[in-house]
Amino acid sequence: MNKASAILKMDSEVCCSDHSADGVTGESVQGLDLSDIAFRVMSLQDNGREDRMNWLRQGITQPQEYAYREGETNFLSVADRDYDVMIVAGNDVQRMKRIITRNRVALHRKLKICVMNQSVPADRAQLLMAGFDDVVDIGRVFWPEFAARVRAMQTRMITAIGRQDAKQREISQLSQICNQRRLTWREQDMLLSLLHARDMSASLMTLRRSISPAGSLVSELHLRVLISQLRRKLFDHVEISNVRGAGYRLVIHTRSTDGVS
Repeated sequence: MNKASAILKMDSEVCCSDHSADGVTGESVQGLDLSDIAFRVMSLQDNGREDRMNWLRQGITQPQEYAYREGETNFLSVADRDYDVMIVAGNDVQRMKRIITRNRVALHRKLKICVMNQSVPADRAQLLMAGFDDVVDIGRVFWPEFAARVRAMQTRMITAIGRQDAKQREISQLSQICNQRRLTWREQDMLLSLLHARDMSASLMTLRRSISPAGSLVSELHLRVLISQLRRKLFDHVEISNVRGAGYRLVIHTRSTDGVS
């Protein structure tokens, strides 16, 4: 399901009854405290601004508030304070679409939420497609639901960033011992198994499992062939040695400085 479909489905499920019937704020609902998340709110200057800010202050006690002015980018800066979530609050769909698309790079690792108080499903779908992670109309969503959505999205983003960082670390490690782009996925998995193993030594079974598809196990002969091919792709100061009867070990020698002034 794409973002536009998701928001339309969400609209059909969200209750539109009077907020006063609920009478709860995000801080009073166990597990929905957002005090550990830093929010930055960039508000468009329209008649709904005060209502949106009052709604947000139900659970965000110290938002970093900025008034939007065309052409300014100070609301993106992390020089003085960092933030986790960028909230763009307003009702001008086209302007908010420009804000998110023009600043996509700066907001790459930030949760991006649009808060409105005069919207229709088509508006929210457009904003989701433009790049917002969520679009909320304060007339349709209770604060506890919003807090739960923010918490879930932030958790997913942290997990995704962790995976991306781990992948980058692996690429950096591999780039020190070979041309990582030349590796097949099996060769890459074998090298990572060796790098992450204690003393960079791995058993035959560990290496066979690292390169086997689900439900099967490659043979020792196949493993030896792959090791032979992998050795030819390593830099000169790196080798894979045979640990007799046990497996293989990755050996990284000190780079030669001969000929370097």
